[in-house]
Amino acid sequence: MKVLWISDYSIKHNKGGAQRSDDIIIKKGIELGHEISHFTHDGDLNLLTLKYDHIISSNLEAINSLYPVVTSWLSEQNNHSRLEHDKNSYLSPEARKALFSNCRNTFFLTEYHHSLFKDTYGDFFVNVKIVQDPIDTKTFRDKKGPREDKILNVGFMHFLKGSESFYNYVFKNPDKQFVVAGWGSPMYEHLARTASNVQFLGSIDHEKMPEVFNKYKTLFYHPIIEEPFCRSVGEAMLCGMELSINRNIGCAHEASRIGIQKFSENCKNADSIFWKSVFE
Repeated sequence: MKVLWISDYSIKHNKGGAQRSDDIIIKKGIELGHEISHFTHDGDLNLLTLKYDHIISSNLEAINSLYPVVTSWLSEQNNHSRLEHDKNSYLSPEARKALFSNCRNTFFLTEYHHSLFKDTYGDFFVNVKIVQDPIDTKTFRDKKGPREDKILNVGFMHFLKGSESFYNYVFKNPDKQFVVAGWGSPMYEHLARTASNVQFLGSIDHEKMPEVFNKYKTLFYHPIIEEPFCRSVGEAMLCGMELSINRNIGCAHEASRIGIQKFSENCKNADSIFWKSVFE
């Protein structure tokens, strides 16, 4: 099939969870024989004028800000599948309903994610399919080794991601030891570097994260925003970490709903499941 993939960023622009998941799925699609063109916020608008067997859209906030006509155009396509990664709060109610109500498929990452959309926006989502984020379970696995009794915080340090809660917890618990593997605002990075009970690792390559998740006992993540899936928490769970998290983490709900073994199998096969689901 000739496929157009539309998303704000690729893995070349941003190393976030949505971009990593999209990249894995796109590579699987190419492996399966599909011809895939990728349009991003800085891409060639001429790509939108070509003929495609199928169109798949992912995160659209930057594209919608620059080219709102693209979102309207997607709403009119009868061969469009929507792969939702976030809460989609950037669209107006009218634009959101138009985008989702004419989809060939609507992919959510967890049942929690789907329920969040229905509870927030109403029940107008069609041809809904639940497909988890793809995770390499041969790499992200519990190696059953000894762990340091330290509390790990990972990823982008930001107020909405719960960094305020994390550092409040750090300073209220001077007897506990913490590790930060992340990056973010200068203020939070300064706290990570200067707190006496925090070991700051900085930004860690994704390929090295299984080693980090297997080295420490507990993951701390208390975001203010709802997380439809949260790749970092999913990877940490698969590596056997104990979790100190909010109840608004989609992957934790999904693992509780279906069991950790099924959750692991779904992550392992998610890229193949996605492509099968698009065309069935």
